[in-house]
Amino acid sequence: MTRDKPTIVKKVPIDAEEFDHLLTEYRAQLENPNDDYHDLNQEKLYDYLIRPMETEITAYSPKQLAIIATGKLRYIPFETLYDKESVKD
Repeated sequence: MTRDKPTIVKKVPIDAEEFDHLLTEYRAQLENPNDDYHDLNQEKLYDYLIRPMETEITAYSPKQLAIIATGKLRYIPFETLYDKESVKD
């Protein structure tokens, strides 16, 4: 949301049960310091939550980005999500 550009809302169809399970599992992994930090759940959550808006985020080139999370999403640190497509071996 900016003063000079309209707010964009995207609805992306998801499997609600799979998404809820993914959030619950990822939260548990974050609470256990022995778990591997970069795993498949980070990638899947990135694909669900960030990837659908990547083009818009890039187009706006924001200096800051605020994410207003509700429900279980409040317990997920978005900065831990992992974009597998941006990492080159």
